[in-house]
Amino acid sequence: MEIINRIINWWRDYFHALSDAIRGISNDNVNILASGLVYSTLIALIPCITFLFAFLSSFGVLQTFIELLGMWLDQIFGNQNGTIILEEIQKYSSNAMSLGVFGLVSFLIAGMLLVNKIIVVINTIFHVRGNISAPKRFIAAFVFLIAFSFLISLALVLSNSLTQRFASLINLENSMEPTGIIRRGLSYFVYFVIFFALIKFVPRTRIWVRTATIGAATGTVILVLTNYIFTFAISQMVSYWTIYGTLAALLFILLYFYILWYEIIVTAEIAYIYQFRPDRNTILGRPQTPERVIAEALNMMILISKRYIDGKGYTQMRRMTRQLAIPISRLQSYALDLEKAKLLIVTNAQRTSFIPARPIDTILVKDVINVIYGSGNDASLDTIGDAVSKEFLRVGNKAFGDLSIENLVERI
Repeated sequence: MEIINRIINWWRDYFHALSDAIRGISNDNVNILASGLVYSTLIALIPCITFLFAFLSSFGVLQTFIELLGMWLDQIFGNQNGTIILEEIQKYSSNAMSLGVFGLVSFLIAGMLLVNKIIVVINTIFHVRGNISAPKRFIAAFVFLIAFSFLISLALVLSNSLTQRFASLINLENSMEPTGIIRRGLSYFVYFVIFFALIKFVPRTRIWVRTATIGAATGTVILVLTNYIFTFAISQMVSYWTIYGTLAALLFILLYFYILWYEIIVTAEIAYIYQFRPDRNTILGRPQTPERVIAEALNMMILISKRYIDGKGYTQMRRMTRQLAIPISRLQSYALDLEKAKLLIVTNAQRTSFIPARPIDTILVKDVINVIYGSGNDASLDTIGDAVSKEFLRVGNKAFGDLSIENLVERI
């Protein structure tokens, strides 16, 4: 009975972390981060595959890798689409390899830039600094690429060995079924290892093995389910091939990369919530640093004020989200506070468009900072920490003097 209760409590705890992670997705700009990684992946895709082809050919497993890649593309994009994509990859990689050593070095640099982008994004999710010195960053990216290529080579060698042993064991040398089973299982194992490595080794903080294992298992399950759904959806989009022809393959690849990176970032978010358990109210409120909160609120105020004095009227929330790349939940939080302080006026019933509440030359920068950073409450201070925070705000605001929002708008 005790074991059953422990299992129930574990699942309850897991789903609690999962629900908190879902709430934190908008606060961490997951959509924007995933979109940025899609662009970086598109730039580095052919260079990385070319480097991998060159590396695997030295181990004699290039053909096995191409077969495995073709099987994976067929599973995701369908037989026709997968064949077209694989042919294009081989063509571009063949052209790239003809460039010689210089081409491979330049491609290696492009791959390292992608790895660096991944490191920065994962550390952003874990709320730690991912930026290190340029030499260390490139060395880490280079080591990652070499280690990843070596692990792929090792996995392919083991796959061939296990396939032959399994087939001979059950006397099915001429059957393709054992090969399909082992390679499908190998693809799932590769998914798990990649998720585990990203969660365990990339963040610049100590991550428990248990956390990385749970995150990797969650990410693998999500990815497998998504692959089946994506494959089914692609099979129904016959009209896209009729209209775009082979260009549709590129559209599907970009869509798949976006979904893939979105899932990876969400998995990192789940692992972060599971281990560190930030306060739920913090996730719903403002988990960003005070520096980021003040910068975003001032940028929002400047955008609203500039459009108003330019004669364009109110500013809608969706425009602010698009131009400032700030999640709408945070913008709504800032707007609510600024409206209560009578610095903004809502112009529609949906409370999604705003104008300044008074002439912008009378709205001081320190007024906005007082609203966003300070509570504006003059109640008695309970602790020394409260006193230090209040004094920091008072001294900091002195430096701005009578600097107004109008002065900031004029500098744009």
